[in-house]
Amino acid sequence: MPRYPLAGLGFLAIGGASAGALTLMLTWAAMVLLDPAEALAYGTAVAEHVSDLRGTAAEGRAGQYVNPGLAVMLIVFSFIPFWFARRGLALAYANLLPFGVSQDGLMHVEFAEPPRVGGNARGLVVLGHEPRLGETFALKFSCERKQRPAIQVPGASEWEIVDVHVETKEATPELIGGRWVLNFDFAVPLSLPHTAHGFERLPYFLPLAREGPVSWAIQATDASGDHVIEFEMGRTTIDPVIAPKPGVSA
Repeated sequence: MPRYPLAGLGFLAIGGASAGALTLMLTWAAMVLLDPAEALAYGTAVAEHVSDLRGTAAEGRAGQYVNPGLAVMLIVFSFIPFWFARRGLALAYANLLPFGVSQDGLMHVEFAEPPRVGGNARGLVVLGHEPRLGETFALKFSCERKQRPAIQVPGASEWEIVDVHVETKEATPELIGGRWVLNFDFAVPLSLPHTAHGFERLPYFLPLAREGPVSWAIQATDASGDHVIEFEMGRTTIDPVIAPKPGVSA
């Protein structure tokens, strides 16, 4: 299941449309500069297809765009769709990755059992590359929450991200089953929030909500930077404990 499917599809649409516009701009500029006759013939065919113009009239309309100056301008301004395509597709990739995979796609987490508040989150961070000899990773186990700032500043974001829980350890890569992995074991206090699902998310979108959703992540840091792996933290199911009444032996 993708991490944020709606956001991912939105960024994919923006990136895809921008990439298409970039392709059209550079293709037309190349045709005009390298083969003007072919560009004129192609432009004439397009003009006849999309309008009522025919023959010389269509060729005259197409000739307005077979212009070296216009071609150079298209090349110069192609950086705009290029920027949107690059950013949009990168964000789409990050949002469409499933939970448990790092945002750069280089690492993923495998839990020994589903993580629950009040228990232990233990398992492996699987590396996508062979580490350097003697390399040590810093592991950060964290929970963050969006909440409204205590002091509202006009023009600033309505939400700020605060740390609910942070725990750090060092880990040395091990070769297990042909894979380089980092072992981890973190205690999860019962007082911490779980990842919201379904209708539990709805109050966070109301204007009167004081606290936003929480996000859980394991961050593995090496010489190349931070690899953030988001995952879902479940709610602990507490069985009722029936205590014996005073003076009554069990």
